[in-house]
Amino acid sequence: MKRSYVDKNTIALMLAGSHAYGTNTPESDVDLRGVMIPKEKEYYMGFQTHFEQYSESTPEDLTIYDMRKAFHLISNCNPNMVELLFTDEKYYRVLRPEWQKVIEYRDKFISKKARYTYTGYAFAQLKRIKTARNWLLNPPKKKPERSDFGLPEKRLVSKDELGAFQWILVNLIKDSLDHLNFSDSTKEELESIDLIGQVQSRGIPDGAFPQIQKATGASDEWMQIMQMEQAYNNAKRHWDAYQSWKKGRNKHRAELEAKFGYDTKHASHLVRLMRMGKEILTTGKVVVYRPDREELLAIRNGAWSYEQVEEYAEKMQEEIALVYRTSLLQDKPDRVFLDKLCAEIIEEYING
Repeated sequence: MKRSYVDKNTIALMLAGSHAYGTNTPESDVDLRGVMIPKEKEYYMGFQTHFEQYSESTPEDLTIYDMRKAFHLISNCNPNMVELLFTDEKYYRVLRPEWQKVIEYRDKFISKKARYTYTGYAFAQLKRIKTARNWLLNPPKKKPERSDFGLPEKRLVSKDELGAFQWILVNLIKDSLDHLNFSDSTKEELESIDLIGQVQSRGIPDGAFPQIQKATGASDEWMQIMQMEQAYNNAKRHWDAYQSWKKGRNKHRAELEAKFGYDTKHASHLVRLMRMGKEILTTGKVVVYRPDREELLAIRNGAWSYEQVEEYAEKMQEEIALVYRTSLLQDKPDRVFLDKLCAEIIEEYING
């Protein structure tokens, strides 16, 4: 899809990231995020023409989402997307009536799901902080070899065989979930998880192997090979991530990491996400331009110790759990209403 076509049909485009939060520095990239509606009906009625988002990174980091994908992400309280409904108009580069209509109904998008998305994103930051801190203090000494794990150079299990086993495992898990007495909202959350992706990227916990063997009927030899291959793959993935981290580090950021012993930029993001999540559950509003921006910048510049960041994350998780119980927000978004709203706006736009 050509940029000219995207620009022509963009209904919303605004500054995002640090410039929208008020936490940008002279070194900050300019992030632009927006929404468009493809004009041709083939995008909605055909099978060959497909569009979800358009991205480019020069001269600014630009991402424009298809209207339907934007609705999906915002209704799931995606922290990078829900703020599009609350960004101040002065940060807009494009704001058309179609998006103003969406903003009118922004309360229909907001729900208690914010508890899980915002804390989830925050703890993802904490995980990155811990990983990078470990690399700073205890860098890997050598590239892992298959022989280190008692494995021959040739794989004992092919990728196809491993993929088939993972597919069987995931479907056994899904069948089990169907028979458990979970609420509809919990089942909906579980169904949205990419279980195959989780198993492939994170592997199987060692303690779960006996239960998996019992459920699948796999032999002792097969399970041992699986554990050995997984241990090697995890070590290799860790090594590759370390090399990528070393190669891609921003010079100024690396200096801060070396000085304070952890990634202070991730810490600033963690604090912001935790506070925004609590604010949403309390007020139903997303405060994009941060009243605490000076403190967030100070945290980014090393005002907090690593221990303070870790303690704050745990404390805020408990506070958000308490606020969640008393929050007056709807448990989940009004998807029926939002689906109708999305269809109406697209139809009106296509018809001119």
